[in-house]
Amino acid sequence: MSSITRPTAPCHVPAGTDEEIVLGVDPHKDVHAAAVISVLGVALHGRTFPTTNEGYSRLVAWARSFGTLRRAGVECTGSYGAALTRHLRAEGIWLAALPLPATARSAVADRLEVIDALQVVIDRLDAALARAAKEDPRVKALTALPGIGPLAALIILAEVGDIRRFPSARKLASWAGLTPTVRGSDRTVRYGHISKQGDPWLRWIMNQAAQTAKRTPPYASCFEQIAHRRGRKIATIAIARKLLTHAYHVLRELDAAQPSKEPCTTA
Repeated sequence: MSSITRPTAPCHVPAGTDEEIVLGVDPHKDVHAAAVISVLGVALHGRTFPTTNEGYSRLVAWARSFGTLRRAGVECTGSYGAALTRHLRAEGIWLAALPLPATARSAVADRLEVIDALQVVIDRLDAALARAAKEDPRVKALTALPGIGPLAALIILAEVGDIRRFPSARKLASWAGLTPTVRGSDRTVRYGHISKQGDPWLRWIMNQAAQTAKRTPPYASCFEQIAHRRGRKIATIAIARKLLTHAYHVLRELDAAQPSKEPCTTA
């Protein structure tokens, strides 16, 4: 399977916070079919991984990109699922065996056949994305930032469009819904949660990138300081906003180096 994670829809993707998720795995000889769900039972994403140590590590990292992973269910922890079970236990993840009845196993097998049939189309689209990323110098510049890979860079470019629409980084962050709401009177100003208004895809991809950036200098120290005062959830959002600010300046510098264009209407 491809190494590019494909989201289902913005409303089914977590907001890049530390919300708890649950991992379910159907083990097979050559690949393991994994699914991530919320604690409320909402399906967030599904994907397959090779049955190798690297594949197990990628599976866990992929699941953790959706939130805090403490629990996992593996169908038949013996046989094909034994090695994965040992890996998950070493990661400190609580496990539960999931014996499936024949009807459920048949339904899973049918869905795996559909996934296999779609793989040709998926590979073709992945190749098209890889070509687009390679040909665009903006992608190369954005991927220099921690947490932003080729797919994330392409999503940012697709959602932002012409960077000159935004006169400042704060305008872009506000458009992405990453700025806090403000309530105030003549003497006091109170900042609330982020507005979550604007573009959901841009907000989602920046929060996903922040999951990696918050563990990487120079963002790690900033994350720890904010997390100590306000909590890890708010700190992660702050890193997403900071990362988008840096992405804005990268794109503005590249745009300034290009030949002059017609003026663009601001957002």
